[in-house]
Amino acid sequence: MNFRQQREEFAELLWTRDFSTLRERSLNGGLRKCSIRGLLWEVLLGCLPGDLSPNEWPKVIEIHRKEYKSLLDQYLIDPYSSGKEMPASICNPLSTNEENPWNKFFQRAELEKEINQDIERTYPESEFFQQKSIQELMLRILFIYARQNPKLSYKQGMHELLAPIVYVLMNERSGVQTHTSPHDGVSPYIAERPAAPAGSDGLEAAPTPDASVQESASDAGSVDPEPGDVPAGATNASSDRADAPTPVPTPDESSTAESDGEPDQLDATLRPLLDPQFIEHDAFLLFCGIMGKVKEWFAHGNSTPLSRIKSLSGDAAPFTGPMEDHAPIVVKCKHIQNDLLSKRDAALHQHLVSLHIEPQVYMLRWVRLLFGREFHLEDLLPIWDAIFAYSPDLSLIDHICVAMMVYIREQVVGKEYTLCMRRLFKFPPVEDPYVFVLSAQSIINGVVDTPEKTAALTNLTSSLGSSRGTPAPSPAVQRTEPARNPQLVLTPNEAVSRSRSRPPCRTIWGMGAIACSARSGVHA
Repeated sequence: MNFRQQREEFAELLWTRDFSTLRERSLNGGLRKCSIRGLLWEVLLGCLPGDLSPNEWPKVIEIHRKEYKSLLDQYLIDPYSSGKEMPASICNPLSTNEENPWNKFFQRAELEKEINQDIERTYPESEFFQQKSIQELMLRILFIYARQNPKLSYKQGMHELLAPIVYVLMNERSGVQTHTSPHDGVSPYIAERPAAPAGSDGLEAAPTPDASVQESASDAGSVDPEPGDVPAGATNASSDRADAPTPVPTPDESSTAESDGEPDQLDATLRPLLDPQFIEHDAFLLFCGIMGKVKEWFAHGNSTPLSRIKSLSGDAAPFTGPMEDHAPIVVKCKHIQNDLLSKRDAALHQHLVSLHIEPQVYMLRWVRLLFGREFHLEDLLPIWDAIFAYSPDLSLIDHICVAMMVYIREQVVGKEYTLCMRRLFKFPPVEDPYVFVLSAQSIINGVVDTPEKTAALTNLTSSLGSSRGTPAPSPAVQRTEPARNPQLVLTPNEAVSRSRSRPPCRTIWGMGAIACSARSGVHA
């Protein structure tokens, strides 16, 4: 990224502490080419306090980074080094003594295996997310979060909330070397993992920190007490950043002595916030910020299991994974369908009720993953901008779901159960999903969609896509890749053209309309 552009956006959107421009641009799709999106998310999510002067933010971010380092030191245990002072009868892989560091090592192995299974499936067609260094980074973040939050631990889907964060931070800080060669892309705080002797609970040698490891929720529940979601401060952190690699300046950083405004003070504030040495630390902070908002959506309630539903074939079949009626995510989905949708489109709601389609069956994934499975990655980012900017409780999600439902109403109303479920589970492609954000705001404001209104929304999203739109894929994506140094980390612009190959665009005829090519029926 161009540091000059980042500095200009920082001065416009954050430096004056008047966040009205930031919120306005977030809610109208005006941040599509933003070069400091990760920093904006940190402010919108409260990771960087908006009531503090931006001059104070480097101190705040430094505390969080030191806290993350201390967590790495605390939870990534080397049983050899930590057990040096213990008798061999206690510190050995076969000992069942509670003080045996090997017990925590094996618990870590179980937890990491489960996490890694999901990480390996993250955007499998994306070269960026298939890089070992990126997968290791995501594994460490999710593992540390699970150990810090033992009651919740790790749940499937958390990796899909982390992926866009890593993508954004790596992209906006890609002008510098993002991992240091002495560690070959591995955090400098991670010691080489010891090999577990054969025959120890069936676990083979685990020589490197990327080895898969699997957690069971019950095992994770025996770890330290659960603190707050966002690291609060560094109580046992190292006193300095001696372990951190030496930064490599970008070409733009050598010539930033501008005289517009307060360049020296502004630069001194911005550079530490965008320090590429701490991408992993800042990704953890942002992930904790998001999880602080959606944590309860991954938790289970304590009521009766969800009743059996029909499979797509029409036969009775249990819903995959028992759900509870009072689980927060179930309550939220029912509120969206039974309260919000019923007011916006009573006929659509009544048809879903008549088919006994429970909202959590199809909507849980939309809400829990913040639409990460429904839209392309580049299209998803401005939607997240709007969600984070609208309100602290992320309530815009509810109305986006309603707008999405109204959009496919003609493929649902009057259709039989199987066809409805097929459409609900596979949302049709749209030319620009940001239209759902604009329509959600119209729904909130009580505006009834008309053909003229819809045309205006469509034209607006089209103009945003052309004037502020997502940059065209890098030439590196459109040509045969040359031979690369395997130690180098590909940036998102180099490695990702689309998270999923984009189907042909379909015209949006309006809120409640369907793709023109699909008006005759449901197309899978």
